[in-house]
Amino acid sequence: MGELTRIIPVWRSFALLVALLGLLTIQGCGGGLLFSYQGAQLRKGHEIPIAESAPHAQTSQTRDVTVTYSCAVENDQFRVAGRVCFASHLTWNFVGLRYFNLSIVVADANNTIIANHSLVSAGCFDNICDVTFDSNLKLAQASSASSFAFIYTGEAGVGGDGGRASACNFWDCPVYR
Repeated sequence: MGELTRIIPVWRSFALLVALLGLLTIQGCGGGLLFSYQGAQLRKGHEIPIAESAPHAQTSQTRDVTVTYSCAVENDQFRVAGRVCFASHLTWNFVGLRYFNLSIVVADANNTIIANHSLVSAGCFDNICDVTFDSNLKLAQASSASSFAFIYTGEAGVGGDGGRASACNFWDCPVYR
C-alpha cells in the first residue's frame, strides 16, 4: 500500500505535465498563423493589386499551380472566381490529389493582412484535375484593402492507397509575422 501512495502523485504529475504541454501547443498554434493571418505581413513581391474596375482576367503562377482568376470590388464586396491548374510535375508524377486548400489574404497599403478567406477545399484519389472557385467575400475594411495574395497547401500521391505510399506535399504561403 505504501508503494501505491508514492506512485499516484507521480502519475498525477505526469498527467498534469502532458495536459499543460498540450494546452501550450494548442495555444501556440492557434494564437499564431493557424486560424487567422490577420495582422501578419504579406511578403513584398507577392501582392496582387486590387483595382476598382470591371472584372478582369489575370494569372498568378507558382511552381505548383497556375491560378487564372477574375476579381472585382464593389463597395464592401470582393468577388473572385477562377480556376486552379496543377503543374506538370504533379499531374505527370502522381495519380491522385489527397487534398488541396486554396485561400486568399487581403492586405492594406502597408502589406498588413486585414482579412483571410478560404476559397476552395478539394481532394480526389483517382486523378488530379483542375479546381474551380467562385466566392463573394465581404470585407469589413474594404476602403483600406489595396492588395491580395493566394495561399495554398496540398498533397498529391500515387496508387490506390490515397497517396500514402508516395506523396508530394506542396504549398505557398507568402505570409510572415
